[in-house]
Amino acid sequence: MSMLDQNTGRRIIAATGPANDAHQPLQALTFDAFRAANVARCLKWHPQGIESWSPSDWLTAVTGELGELASLLKMRNRERDGLPGNKFSPTQKQIADELADVLTYLDLLAATLGVDLGRAAAQKFNEVSERVGFPDRIEVDERLHTAPLPSQEPVSTR
Repeated sequence: MSMLDQNTGRRIIAATGPANDAHQPLQALTFDAFRAANVARCLKWHPQGIESWSPSDWLTAVTGELGELASLLKMRNRERDGLPGNKFSPTQKQIADELADVLTYLDLLAATLGVDLGRAAAQKFNEVSERVGFPDRIEVDERLHTAPLPSQEPVSTR
């Protein structure tokens, strides 16, 4: 059975309540709210569960979106350098859309691997800040996290 099957997705959606209501104005997007909506929508494409794709399948999707973003930025570089060859001039919206696609697939990859992306990003940010001697830190309220901290042990990925 998939780690994030339909029943789990429904529990995530129920737990987020109004934050997942498309009719509610968005105050500030949290990783948790994004994960809940992302998994819920993904389960419509993958009703057998999010893990019907392997981590390498999700990584391939991330890489595809990064490629689309890279192509747009390459066009911007050509414009900057006065070089010919662009079929069109990339808009800020197109670039933002590709960045959003990268985040969407990266979150699904993290979900498949059992990684709380918001928590992992904050922890890594804090580790790097400490290592290089910067005062910048991201406060993480551990009461909001029910999953244990990731271990240092290798993870099997099918």
